[in-house]
Amino acid sequence: MNRPSFPTYRGSGIKRDVPEAETPLILRTLRQVTSTHAATTEFVVSDEDAVIVAACEVPHHPALLAWTLTRTHPPLGPYGRTLVTGLAVLLAVIVAIAIALGIVLRRWRANLARIEERLAQSAGTLHPIDPTGEPDLDKIVAAFNAHVARTALLQHEAAGLNARLAHAERFAMLGQLAAQVAHEIRNPVGAMRLKAENALAGDAERRTRALCAILEQIGRVESQLSGLLALTQPIRIDAQEIVLDAWLASRIDANRDAAQRAGVTLDLGASPQGTARFDAQQLARALDNLLLNAIRHTPHGGHVTLSATRSAAGLTIEVADDGPGVPPSERERIFEPFVTGHATGSGLGLAVVREIATAHGGRAYCAASGDANEPGACFVIEIP
Repeated sequence: MNRPSFPTYRGSGIKRDVPEAETPLILRTLRQVTSTHAATTEFVVSDEDAVIVAACEVPHHPALLAWTLTRTHPPLGPYGRTLVTGLAVLLAVIVAIAIALGIVLRRWRANLARIEERLAQSAGTLHPIDPTGEPDLDKIVAAFNAHVARTALLQHEAAGLNARLAHAERFAMLGQLAAQVAHEIRNPVGAMRLKAENALAGDAERRTRALCAILEQIGRVESQLSGLLALTQPIRIDAQEIVLDAWLASRIDANRDAAQRAGVTLDLGASPQGTARFDAQQLARALDNLLLNAIRHTPHGGHVTLSATRSAAGLTIEVADDGPGVPPSERERIFEPFVTGHATGSGLGLAVVREIATAHGGRAYCAASGDANEPGACFVIEIP
């Protein structure tokens, strides 16, 4: 390597010597340029600084080489490498912590999903949950299991209380029923005793009148007992397709004589065409009770109207009269057994009506009359 080379120097003075410490680096760079005929850069890095040598051929003068040397210092000073190493270690620690937190959070999420699944499976009925192995989650699981145990204990106690309450209610209903039956039967029996005593003390004509009165009271007792037996027996529905207008007309015909004896006009109002599905025998029994009840409470010369309508909800049957009507406070109570507003009534007819309507999946109720200014009552049976 006999070609001359010229260093560059940016100092304030003229620097003509070649630095001894960097001479091997400079020579190695120049040899690299001579062998490759291309610009070359070499550098040496130490803890305190970095020495950079760049060399190239001089254009149009192949025998000349130019080189320059510079020394740089790290921007962070002599402790830069230590700082970078510390930052790298810190970054590694942060990454490790993030990975660990990700694993923990993933396990938490899996355990929470298991708890949520167990709670969803026990909808309506609470069951204990198995521990998850996570101390914090297991505190919640333990509290939930304690709540389940307390709830089960309270439910068991409530079931016992309900059983005792139902037992007491049955005895109370039995006592009330017995009292009502005794009251309803005692009056006819007392009347029959009085008539019998009068018959023994009177002549043949008086005895005949007394026996007729006794038979009337016996019929009243039989009616009450028959109605009571009907309430105690389950109502079985045999639903069939029934022609509505013909069936409604048959109920008018069946009760026309009773209406004529009472001086009441019995009419058939709206009567839909087609068929409906219900138990004709049971519903006729309920409808007859409503018609006879309306006839008894309608004054002489009054009107009782039977009508029916069909809709998407089902069949609606109405029995309306122009009698004294039913006060709003009594419209629900009159469907209870032995509640009657007529001296000769048994108080069981409307109770039977409601039972039959309920057995059909419908309901029976007393509605207000069509005109609020006019007296009267309107009884309704709705069947889906």
